[in-house]
Amino acid sequence: LGIAAGRCNTTGSRNFYGGYAAGRGKDNSTATGDANVFIGRSAGQEINTGSNNTFLGKYAGLGIDSGDNNILLGPLAGRYVSSASQVIALGVRAGFCNNSGNSGVFLGTYAGRNVTSGGANVAMGMNALRGEDGVNITGSFNVALGYAAGRTLGPVGAVLGQGNVFLGTTAAENQTAGDFNVAIGYGVCLAN
Repeated sequence: LGIAAGRCNTTGSRNFYGGYAAGRGKDNSTATGDANVFIGRSAGQEINTGSNNTFLGKYAGLGIDSGDNNILLGPLAGRYVSSASQVIALGVRAGFCNNSGNSGVFLGTYAGRNVTSGGANVAMGMNALRGEDGVNITGSFNVALGYAAGRTLGPVGAVLGQGNVFLGTTAAENQTAGDFNVAIGYGVCLAN
């Protein structure tokens, strides 16, 4: 339903596409994914073999290729999800850069925005586990709950920041590195 919606789907079944280029598929490709629901301009636009995905919002999951069982709700939610599976992202640009990190949960505007490949991360709250622009968060098993909790985790080019727990508004907001840390409370900071 919409111009170019589902255009490259050749054998996929039980799909629903609503919106300009929703579920279009890559140019000159043969999309085969099943049981996908993509609603919004370019939602799920690059779909190839991914199945059981639900995307709602302008550009939600635009870069999906082979990822399965993802739920992305909000404008640009999970925009670069490609091969990641079992990801839940709700909010504007939530999980925006997560291209291959499986089993992540990102709830809130910009939550987990720059998590790229780290798996099993949980970020709840605006800017929680966001990262700085141009800085990729690749660590896994992090939990950040609260406004801007763990916001700057992950320095440029480093594979750091695994197994951390940050609970509270701005808890460990400026933490840029370190593994297996716990910060609980409003504004609690850890030394780097």
